[in-house]
Amino acid sequence: MTYILGRALYIFCRALELAILIRVIISYLPAFNKINSSIFMSLLRDFTDPVLIPIRNLLQRFKYNLGVDISPIIAFLIINFIERIALSIR
Repeated sequence: MTYILGRALYIFCRALELAILIRVIISYLPAFNKINSSIFMSLLRDFTDPVLIPIRNLLQRFKYNLGVDISPIIAFLIINFIERIALSIR
């Protein structure tokens, strides 16, 4: 039973990483500005914002401002840590 829960958590983390990666790529490509208002981007934001917004708020709290959003990088590190824990559950 715990193996199944650990595996499900791992799969969820992988999906979240993929969603964040897609969101980052789309945000850097100017040709995709029209996509920003689409249903796809709305769903992508709904899925990734619960992870990214608290990290952004934490960075603002510490007055971190480089002009580049590093919250996806920090999210990847946290998600990777959770994935390792999930895979160690047997």
